[in-house]
Amino acid sequence: MKDPIETRWQGIECLNHQAFVYANKATNIAAHLQFKRGDTEQGFADSDVVLVDGTFWVDDELARLGISDRTAAQMGHVPLSGPGGTLEALARLERPRVILIHINNTNPILFEHSPERDAVLAAGIEIAADGLEVEL
Repeated sequence: MKDPIETRWQGIECLNHQAFVYANKATNIAAHLQFKRGDTEQGFADSDVVLVDGTFWVDDELARLGISDRTAAQMGHVPLSGPGGTLEALARLERPRVILIHINNTNPILFEHSPERDAVLAAGIEIAADGLEVEL
């Protein structure tokens, strides 16, 4: 058995024995922006496709909508926008195909003609939809 992989899931530190992405006959898969070990930027550069958490647009998204006082960060998510956000991190990378997954229904990138969606698409990043299949 391989050594466990230190990772973070929903804000909880844990050890996994395999990645959460099943990549049949594929290699060089990077699955998160903040690995505990290894060179993440190099992992992204060496990957054919990168699946990235796109849960929230802003950190206080749920509070703005009156749904919850918990922030994205408190739930283990990095928001897409703003300083230190996922879009800023991805802009620094020489990257392959990037697809946002795990998108909360409150995230405005789900609205077809929203400025937030336009910003994601202008950055060259795809937004996953139900039934997405990726062929490598």
